[in-house]
Amino acid sequence: MNIIVKTDGSEALYYLKNKSSDLLPNLIFLDINMPVMNGWEFLDAYEELSDDLKAEVVVMMLTTSSNPDDASKAKEYEVLQDFMTKPLSPEVLLKVIKRYLNH
Repeated sequence: MNIIVKTDGSEALYYLKNKSSDLLPNLIFLDINMPVMNGWEFLDAYEELSDDLKAEVVVMMLTTSSNPDDASKAKEYEVLQDFMTKPLSPEVLLKVIKRYLNH
């Protein structure tokens, strides 16, 4: 398993657009509060990507926000599989992997 970290949404989009489909991530953890391009802006741009760039990629919001409005807004995005609050523990990560990537 490779872990690739991008510090803002625009960096992540650039990475996704410039990788071949066999090098795309299986799982994206996305924060609402990121510099340059926040999580919502990333999701808006991500939804516009071609289907081959989004195929089999699990996108999850992982944030410190406990605002119910953010959780409601997250439900508006079809590409978003889940909305979780930080911190991400090893146990929760294992559950995510088993639930979404065990195929």
